[in-house]
Amino acid sequence: MAEGERENLTSSNSAGTRDHAAYAELVSYVHRVHEKCRRLLRVGIIVFFALPVFLAVMRYLAEMDKEVTLIIWIICMFVLAVFLIFISYFDRHLAKVMEDINAQNTADRVDNLMLIEPIGPIAKKLIDYDGQQPAIDAEGAGE
Repeated sequence: MAEGERENLTSSNSAGTRDHAAYAELVSYVHRVHEKCRRLLRVGIIVFFALPVFLAVMRYLAEMDKEVTLIIWIICMFVLAVFLIFISYFDRHLAKVMEDINAQNTADRVDNLMLIEPIGPIAKKLIDYDGQQPAIDAEGAGE
């Protein structure tokens, strides 16, 4: 085998290993995000049911008007519902993107990593509250 062919094989094996590592890191990151979404949804549902009880207790302790309590309750319910819908949509969208990537063969996986829409700043703050970032650069290679 010629020296040039040996270098070409080594670089292609290195690229394949790098691609596999990037894909494995992406899958790990998606699983972490999915678990965070599940926790956020669980906490949101608990708050959804606990908020009326909390507001009722506060109304009697602070002797607030019924109308003020009702307005606060309605606004909080709408905000919480929008939050839960957003987290659920984000989680399903991420699962669909991963399903699309998994449906294709291994050679196309790294090319398709670039098709994933970037996480918006609000979603990034909600999901990455622990500050962990995936170590995948712009070319999709984990280094």
